[in-house]
Amino acid sequence: MNPLTVLLIGEDLVLESMSLRHDGWGTVHDVPSTALANLAHGTTDPIDLVILDLEPGSAASAELRSGLQEAGYAGPVLYLTDQEHVSGVTGIGDAFLARPYSLEQLAAALRALARTTPTIEDVRRPATTIRYGSLVIDEDALGAEVDGAHLQLTGTEFEFLRYLARFPNRVHSKANILDRVWPIRVPSVRSTVVELYASYLRKKLPDSDVALATVRGAGYRLTQGR
Repeated sequence: MNPLTVLLIGEDLVLESMSLRHDGWGTVHDVPSTALANLAHGTTDPIDLVILDLEPGSAASAELRSGLQEAGYAGPVLYLTDQEHVSGVTGIGDAFLARPYSLEQLAAALRALARTTPTIEDVRRPATTIRYGSLVIDEDALGAEVDGAHLQLTGTEFEFLRYLARFPNRVHSKANILDRVWPIRVPSVRSTVVELYASYLRKKLPDSDVALATVRGAGYRLTQGR
């Protein structure tokens, strides 16, 4: 099955594009001045979703939104914004992600948008739940449970656990976890915070078939087996 393809429109979305491609998305990165022309002329791959790094409600975003429709794109747009609460006229089904955001939050917002996009076939929509052993993560409810018992997690703990569960058994370095789970372009965060949150998660994960393991000198991974 072909991966969903995302058009990222913005001056500085290289990091976001690389991260999504690593997760298995098809990505096309373009700047606002050329995105519409390339889309209209068919010089990009068929687009399933669009990420727009322009403030919703601005003249520039309205022009681009209208241009996307004229170029044949009928799906929703995920806006990257500095506003915590967005009001104003946008397209039906559009979504918003406020800065600062993590790459995990971006990927999750995109998966949520894909699940509600009518132009994407059911078989290509991301699943709502992530399952690994007795661990079940509900992305829509932002909740997790082990053996049917709900886990009381903070937002960051949830993002940390979800990231590990999406790539179980894979060893993730502290630097990689920091890049994915904590907000990007916020230089004050240090890698020692990963160790702290790993200890938080261990205390909240009950004795079950799922465990957070430390790989000495390498990082962390989610393992299965009692």
